[in-house]
Amino acid sequence: MRSSSWSRCSPPPSEGPQNTALSAPPKKPAPDVYLLALADLGLPSSACVAIEDSWHGLEAAKAAGLWTLVTPSEYTRGDNFDLADRVVPDLEAGGITIDGLEEELAKWSARLAVTR
Repeated sequence: MRSSSWSRCSPPPSEGPQNTALSAPPKKPAPDVYLLALADLGLPSSACVAIEDSWHGLEAAKAAGLWTLVTPSEYTRGDNFDLADRVVPDLEAGGITIDGLEEELAKWSARLAVTR
């Protein structure tokens, strides 16, 4: 995905809250860092996408109620990512676009609303 695509994110990744494992112990797979980021952004989980590369990250994101996109790393390619909403080899090869993510998120949010 081209970096210019991220300019449509709100806030852009470089300007938003910067949360790390140090911001919200315990570490993944606990959802704390995602829950902190959602609180900092003032957004519900249904309005956000988590892009992860590991099983621990995926489990944390799902526990926080997020739609998940996984791009396995060379170290995690053998991991089980069945919980993921979508798995692609990398963002470029997977044809990932901001428009596509927004569309996936809208469908997922609509399904969530029906099941509640």
